[in-house]
Amino acid sequence: MMAELAAGYCGEKTVEDFLSRVGTTYPSPRIVENSRRKFWYRDDLDRAMGIAEAFQQPEGMGERFVRKIAERKAEREAQQAAAADRRKTIAGAKAARSVARNAGRRAKSAEE
Repeated sequence: MMAELAAGYCGEKTVEDFLSRVGTTYPSPRIVENSRRKFWYRDDLDRAMGIAEAFQQPEGMGERFVRKIAERKAEREAQQAAAADRRKTIAGAKAARSVARNAGRRAKSAEE
């Protein structure tokens, strides 16, 4: 946010008051395009004012979004595990049939 908005966000009455406290009470701007265009991140200002702990949100993402992504990932992993189990079961059944078939062939050839 620019200096005007940052000053209002921090509760300063004027932009000059805000700018006079930059570097002491408030952090320096993250982005400086030129002497008149400076930008502060809200997270930096929150930390400086001691209110960052009150929000307890993952950085950059909403808590519900992160939870939903974790749920979908768990579902996907469960589906993949179930599919792997099915493949093992099918492979085991095929192997059992193959062994039985080979045993039958051996028995026939032994009789002949």
